[in-house]
Amino acid sequence: MPNELFRTIKQIIKQTMDAAKLTDIAFGTITSMSPVTVQVDADAKLTLSSEYLIFFDPGHLQLNGTNSSCESGSINADVQANAYYEVGDKVVLIRLMGGNRYLVLGVRGNGQPTPDSGGDLPGGGGASNHNLSQDVLKYEDTVKRIAEKYGMSDYVPLILAIMMQESGGKGTDPMQASECEFNTKYPHTPGAITDPEYSIECGVQMIKKMLQDCGVKSPTDMQNIYMALQCYNYGPGFRLGRADGKWSGCSTWSQEAANAYHNATGEGDNLYVSHVMRYYQVDKSSGSSASGSSNWAKLKAEGDKYLGVPYVFGGSSPSGFDCSGFVSYVYTHSGVKNLPRTTAQGLYDNYCKPINASAAQPGDLVFFQGTYNAGRTITHVGIYAGNGQMLNASGDKVQYTSLNNSYWKAHLYGYGRVV
Repeated sequence: MPNELFRTIKQIIKQTMDAAKLTDIAFGTITSMSPVTVQVDADAKLTLSSEYLIFFDPGHLQLNGTNSSCESGSINADVQANAYYEVGDKVVLIRLMGGNRYLVLGVRGNGQPTPDSGGDLPGGGGASNHNLSQDVLKYEDTVKRIAEKYGMSDYVPLILAIMMQESGGKGTDPMQASECEFNTKYPHTPGAITDPEYSIECGVQMIKKMLQDCGVKSPTDMQNIYMALQCYNYGPGFRLGRADGKWSGCSTWSQEAANAYHNATGEGDNLYVSHVMRYYQVDKSSGSSASGSSNWAKLKAEGDKYLGVPYVFGGSSPSGFDCSGFVSYVYTHSGVKNLPRTTAQGLYDNYCKPINASAAQPGDLVFFQGTYNAGRTITHVGIYAGNGQMLNASGDKVQYTSLNNSYWKAHLYGYGRVV
């Protein structure tokens, strides 16, 4: 168990000891999101529903919106779970004395976005938005005009995503830019700007400065964009260090660093990157393919090592794999492409360019839907092996499976090329 997890559990116990006694700890796997359910690993027949769960907010060390109480808070468990977790996440379950209520603490990720790579500015791929409100969309033309003025046209989707997180497009300071250095007309206090267009002008300049300072190369240079986003929220002191000595600075963004800054200063949103990324999507319309004969040979050599390894829901190591855990592991350990652990839906959304079945090559991925109730469309993935076969973790083990099987034909969603 990671040291960070031990520290977090210790802090939870410290917070809650006055309100309830902790009795025992178990481990589980999130099996659905709407409503949220957690299956207890040690008892396959025991599945906990949301009324028994108190989700721990990993960013603010609070329980369902409360400060030190183990009582049910004001935030619905389904809402809290969807903010930080997804199907397949492994969790720690801490049972509270006096009932069947459990604190739920995530082991994997907890909202940390997965780094991606990009090309040189101004090319190297593009990005788009999703889930923007109408209040934000009404500013789209204004943002495009001001972004063009400052050489930021390629970053309009990022600007809109930031606006969505900052204000949802509401109020007179939609970019929440009144405290930034480019505001020379209004007081440097929160919400002081009363001209939305001026707010956007200041915000665009501040975003540009953060992107430049953090060495962002393109709209798909995600690791550097993460640093720039956190600096937009925390201020440049997150990267450079603070004059008051509370933070010495850091050169590379990580969720751990964002958490540490928040804990050291009490300021800002340590999950700001994840929050903005809900509205920002990298377009995988171009890029080099991870298929092809040489790469397939590497994938096959790595994948064949694990034939017969048992299927374990949530598994991502040679001791046991689920479908997406197997694909991510084989791609990464073959050296073909670093695919951080995610779900089948996450592989399709974030790492693949959709392709027709007729264009599929060995090494491409094949996706399926409706194989179980996961709260998302895509629920299974395998590595296409050619000749109507896929290499995947399904049934009870890692194996080659025929795509002509009636079950897989009925659930086929499509093919994707890792780029």
